[in-house]
Amino acid sequence: MGELAKNNQKNILAPTNFLKVVQTQLKVANMSEEQFSLGIRVTIAQITPFLKLKEEIELHHANDIKKMILSRFKHLSFEEIVKAFENERYGVYEKRTEHYQLFSAEYVSEVLTKYEKWKLVKRRQNNLDKKEIEAMSEEEVIKMTERALTRQLTYFYETRTIDKTRIYVYDIFDKAGLMPKDIEYKKSVHKDAIQLLKQEYQNRKAKTKEEHKNIKEFLATVNEKTISEEIKWKCKELALEDYLRKEIKGESDIERLKDLILKQLYCTRKVVVVNK
Repeated sequence: MGELAKNNQKNILAPTNFLKVVQTQLKVANMSEEQFSLGIRVTIAQITPFLKLKEEIELHHANDIKKMILSRFKHLSFEEIVKAFENERYGVYEKRTEHYQLFSAEYVSEVLTKYEKWKLVKRRQNNLDKKEIEAMSEEEVIKMTERALTRQLTYFYETRTIDKTRIYVYDIFDKAGLMPKDIEYKKSVHKDAIQLLKQEYQNRKAKTKEEHKNIKEFLATVNEKTISEEIKWKCKELALEDYLRKEIKGESDIERLKDLILKQLYCTRKVVVVNK
């Protein structure tokens, strides 16, 4: 069976089985330059026919997509990237992203970000992380946690913002006892999250009737007591950003925080499930 056919077969697996299989796949970060160059061409060739693009992908967009994947999504396999666009095509995600005849880094990034959120939810729903963690040594768990921390902390140091594809790092900080427990603080963050989401929705320009409907429904129903996955994620983003703004002043603070968290987790024997 050819490589392309093998990849297609993997992608028709049920979500749970697919997520188990991809853990054994070669990730972009571990590929040679030649492997990546060939793999990205094959992957784009699998994705684009379904998008019904009228024009060929321009070279500067292709190069920008490669750069973006190597900087933000190198922890994924090419099989996962194909699956991300299959999910988009099948309406798996809550909202569809329009490409407007432009296969750009912005479009690809948005679809892959939705895939990462979907992946995290599916792994938690099916208890996959717990099962895999149980089969791992404590040393392996700590190494996984350290990688997740390094990526998020470095991103924050460089941009002063939270990488939205790695908001799950909040849970690591929380398990280490570093996130505020004060009820009033949490209420305040929840209120801020709703206000920010409202502003985002109000400023969002609907490009389709479906998107217009989603915006209208959100603004009509959201209030200070509303709880949803989107609001929970925004709360985690704001709380983590607030904490890191106070703690990260220089590059040395990245290692300081990592050491503090790993020491806490190791000493208290808390097992933290992280996104690989």
